[in-house]
Amino acid sequence: MAILRFSSPALAACLGLAMLAGCSGERAIGGGVPPSSTGMSSQAVGGASAASGDLLYVTTFERGRRGPRGVVSVLTFPRGRRVASIRTAGFGTAACSDASGNVWVVVGQNNHWNAYEFAHGGTKPIAKIHIPHPNYASGCAVDPTTGNLAVLVGVEQGSGPGPAVDVWARAREGTPAVYPIAFTPFAGAYDDGGNLFVDGYIGSTVFFEFAELAKGSSSSVNITLDKRVGFYPGGVQWDGKYIALVPGPVRGGSVIYRVKVAGTIGKVVGKVDVEHLSPMAAFSVKGGKVAATTGAYGGVVTLTPYPAGGRPTKTLARLPFPARGLAISSSQ
Repeated sequence: MAILRFSSPALAACLGLAMLAGCSGERAIGGGVPPSSTGMSSQAVGGASAASGDLLYVTTFERGRRGPRGVVSVLTFPRGRRVASIRTAGFGTAACSDASGNVWVVVGQNNHWNAYEFAHGGTKPIAKIHIPHPNYASGCAVDPTTGNLAVLVGVEQGSGPGPAVDVWARAREGTPAVYPIAFTPFAGAYDDGGNLFVDGYIGSTVFFEFAELAKGSSSSVNITLDKRVGFYPGGVQWDGKYIALVPGPVRGGSVIYRVKVAGTIGKVVGKVDVEHLSPMAAFSVKGGKVAATTGAYGGVVTLTPYPAGGRPTKTLARLPFPARGLAISSSQ
């Protein structure tokens, strides 16, 4: 397997954005309404109510007159009918949801980073958190036990604080608690006990790393998986029983590992093969189904049985550019 070498950690973490010029697209998504004071605009599709069932929020890009621009597509789940598009003032790099169905989207805007909260089915932000110091913010997660919002941040060597997990109490603006991490983080998820699991990479080879920030701990601990790992890490999710993660392409293909962690060892208790799962895949799991990015650049979102895996049963979206974040918003 060829090893990809990147000139900077930020470029490695933003593989989808770096490959924009090489991606062929289909039609652009979304429409135009005047931007709001947040720098965002939205469009409902077909007058449909988006709040009647589970929804899938997908952060991606669309073609604009001046080049690619950020957009969040809102789809019914698991049907995949698009009900709304949200244009963002920058590129969305992550999405995560809380127990009430609210969704957070992390957006980079002209070297500034913010997280925006949307109510279930909503297309206008109801809250905003400024992310103070990263050169790249690549993932987010909401603690189900506290409602705290964690954002994974990476900083170039010599340009300020090192890679860290920033945590905002009750997911509200203020000074975050900062937890340094030994590698550049990429994606993360809390389990049902409030323990945060994070993957990422180290070095110019983007070699896979994995760590746990245990509930109540002030520092993270690196975890070694007992199975083969690859390069350029992918998504991390709590699937209701185990931590699920993409450990980089393994033996030439991307897979989802189901992992049980004890101390510093992660035991792989299951492997989910999703056909054509993309490198650095984003995915989200609910109700015996996994929505995941597939294809070379992650521009197709498919639905596959979970944890059985195999061939997708449905294509949820075909996007002009790679999808970077997926979050299922549960109806109440």
